[in-house]
Amino acid sequence: MYHCHLQLYLVGVPQELAQVLKAMPPLERFTHHFLENAAPRRELAAQADWILAPQSLSGTLAPLAESWKPEARLVLLEDGARESLPWDLPHLWDLWPAAMEARELRLRFRRLQELWKLEVDRWQAEQLLEACINGSPNPVWFKDKDGVHVKVNESFCRMVGKTRQQVEGRRHAYIWDVEEDDPACIESEREVMRKRETCVADEVDGSVTGTVGVALDVTRERGYQREIFEKSRILELLFATMDCGMMCHSLDGKEVISVNQAALRLLGYQTQEEMMEDGFDLIAKSVLDKDKPGLRASITALKQVGDSVGTEYRVQHRDGNIVHILGNVKLIEEGGELLYQRFLLDVTAQKRLEAERWAQKDRELEYQEKLL
Repeated sequence: MYHCHLQLYLVGVPQELAQVLKAMPPLERFTHHFLENAAPRRELAAQADWILAPQSLSGTLAPLAESWKPEARLVLLEDGARESLPWDLPHLWDLWPAAMEARELRLRFRRLQELWKLEVDRWQAEQLLEACINGSPNPVWFKDKDGVHVKVNESFCRMVGKTRQQVEGRRHAYIWDVEEDDPACIESEREVMRKRETCVADEVDGSVTGTVGVALDVTRERGYQREIFEKSRILELLFATMDCGMMCHSLDGKEVISVNQAALRLLGYQTQEEMMEDGFDLIAKSVLDKDKPGLRASITALKQVGDSVGTEYRVQHRDGNIVHILGNVKLIEEGGELLYQRFLLDVTAQKRLEAERWAQKDRELEYQEKLL
């Protein structure tokens, strides 16, 4: 947030009026300081943001005006001699009656403070807007309802090869060096204004004052899309041929998004349709009944996207063979939908080898016990 300090110069102002002004508090985020003397002084006037003086001193103030701040404002206390008012006096902003009650002076000064605040707020909003649009690498432009560019960012200027001074206040044809404004561009802007959608606009009595547009350079994005497509094609090929079982399905298990042949073979099925008809419900029906509760609990325990869990369970094929599966389940998000991504690896051979090793150890222990 900003902080604004103002220098207020009172020149020859009656003390009763000066005391009223000095008692006025500044607005939020403002402070002010009063400079005061009976006759104008060049060094004080040069520091002032606001000067209050009687009409009678206007002739003395005029030669000093060239040293004032560009934004300085002069208010004269009118003494009634309107025929001698210096209407062409530089920085003259307002005329106040010299004879006024304290409450009227407070009202006028408060309105002046509010005007200062309004202008500083507008300046801050403009600075924020400039920082926002110039921080964007994409061209941004604002047009009025007649298609005239009222504000553009630096990226837009680089795109068209012109400066802001050349662009702002001009229409499409001049900016893009074409003979006439683009009919498609005009029609799209009219459509935005008719529908009052996807636009930033100030409205007075329901009228749309203009449009704002943003252009995106999608060259890289198109390249990324081609790269993703190619990688997806390769992954699909690997997905269909690799020995590791892979499948992806909905949270309720009612919809299988994808499954490769290795996963179907491990679960004891020839086709996805056969697996679904057999009653796939988050887990395959071929999973041993003893292992189903633990497997289901492990899967449903995943709550956050990216969570994963290792699983180990057994599957019985229709020919009676038992297959040991080491699996991994991960909760993922695709297209705004949560899904389970699963990997299945056949570890039956390893399990048999482990069993043989334990059996061998048991035989060795039994043999040793007999020797004892």
